[in-house]
Amino acid sequence: MWYNRGMEREILAEGLYVWQDPGLYRFTEDAFALAEFAASARGRVCDLCAGSGVIGLLLCRRPEVRRVDLVELQPALCQLARRSVRDSGLEERVFAHEGDLALAPDFLGAEGFDAVVCNPPYRPAEEAPSRPDLALCRCEIAMDLPGLVRAAGRLLKFGGKFFVSYPADRLCELICRLHEAGLEPKRLLPLSAPDRRPDVVLVEAKKGAKPGTILEKTAIGLNRALAVSKSRGGKG
Repeated sequence: MWYNRGMEREILAEGLYVWQDPGLYRFTEDAFALAEFAASARGRVCDLCAGSGVIGLLLCRRPEVRRVDLVELQPALCQLARRSVRDSGLEERVFAHEGDLALAPDFLGAEGFDAVVCNPPYRPAEEAPSRPDLALCRCEIAMDLPGLVRAAGRLLKFGGKFFVSYPADRLCELICRLHEAGLEPKRLLPLSAPDRRPDVVLVEAKKGAKPGTILEKTAIGLNRALAVSKSRGGKG
């Protein structure tokens, strides 16, 4: 297993910390964007493909979020998530689980969540880097889109919300899978860098909802996320 002893603790907000290992996959500004996009999340929330737990931790700033369950496949990243939770003093509200997201409804309980969030790996398997840990984080190797959407649909209560980031050029595929799982797209938010076409879309879908989708104005800049990325010298 790739592991770097020079771990880094980063400040997400006052009293909120996340541990990262420079030798493992690090979060990007997309995680901050998705956390802000999921501002309407309430009650019990599940963060799939949680990594070191940044999205779940950010959501816990909101008192409306009662509990967050983090699900991460890779043991090293799950351990970092647990350390982040402990250092942030959130052991009574955030719980990290090592496991396959496809099995999450079985070990966490079906139809028990008010919201599910996910910033998944979405590159094709043939683009996978040689390092297995990075390949799992970036590419559809241990999971695929149909499996992700099915898991989200099973986890959610009727009326629950699914928040996900996905490549803009695969938006049609995502919407089709959401419909198959009974998840109706309600909001779409394209993300782009200045002077570029959107390459990522944030989607909010609601279980059992009637048709009707709002296309929000493209978010350009992501000032807060980019500022954090620059301050840590991280990968964007």
